[in-house]
Amino acid sequence: MYSLIYRGLIVIVLTFVLNVEVFSQEFDLTEVRRHHYEGFASLKEVEGQIFFNEDWVKGKIYFNTEYTVSDVPIKYLVKGGKMLIHHKGEILAVSNPQTMDSIIINKHKFIYAQLMYGNNVKYDYMELLGGDEKLQILKYYTCRFIKGRDVSSYTAPDPDRYVLKKEYYIRRSNGVAELIKVNKKSILQLLADKSENVKTFVKKNKLKIGKENDLIQIFNYYNGLF
Repeated sequence: MYSLIYRGLIVIVLTFVLNVEVFSQEFDLTEVRRHHYEGFASLKEVEGQIFFNEDWVKGKIYFNTEYTVSDVPIKYLVKGGKMLIHHKGEILAVSNPQTMDSIIINKHKFIYAQLMYGNNVKYDYMELLGGDEKLQILKYYTCRFIKGRDVSSYTAPDPDRYVLKKEYYIRRSNGVAELIKVNKKSILQLLADKSENVKTFVKKNKLKIGKENDLIQIFNYYNGLF
């Protein structure tokens, strides 16, 4: 069980010109407990997953200015949409993501861009899976809170928990990313201008649109037709 407590934010500038917010705390976030803040009145422990990567991973941050920070320990806190950095004993959260081109965690590449979420447009981190500036396919992570069942003398405890949810988006010409349905009909409609080519490619390579790796191949192939 891990614990997560935010106690104020202090804006600082790192020596490598990375603007961040300090998560003031009295413990090491490598052993984080999960909490759910209910009604802004009480802090309640909740099980489940709130991080994309539970352990600190040495990654890279690419800035729009071609400036790069390498081998920096990073965690992506999906709940709250924060990229956390472990630097000189401090836990820091990136506060200027618009200045970055991308963040690499293991082999996963994240960008910070606009997406249509419900009826609203917002900025958030998304994993870039494939494609290029013409058409990109992305994976968006959200953290869903699931209320546990009431415990009685006849039932086993079923605690509150967090669950990571993943959805797929497309982004055309670096515009606003839009949610897509991952099925044959929807994907062929999205790629309608080259649908016959795509059909042939899928059949020839025995691809399954519902499989993520196959879906990436399809989008990369589509972009290669131009």
